[in-house]
Amino acid sequence: MAGTESRWGVYFDRKPAEKMRMGADNLHFVGSQVNALQAFFEECDDRAALDLLFDLEQTCC
Repeated sequence: MAGTESRWGVYFDRKPAEKMRMGADNLHFVGSQVNALQAFFEECDDRAALDLLFDLEQTCC
């Protein structure tokens, strides 16, 4: 996320450290960040990422 001008850059930069402190796995992280990830991908106008996130949410969460 470094280098992005998005307001989400700082938010997502700090999340991996929080995830590790809480002992959460990647699936838990994604599941708990679906709304934030969706907003970020919408801001970036990244249709492929939105589609992948939707599929992941329907399949795994």
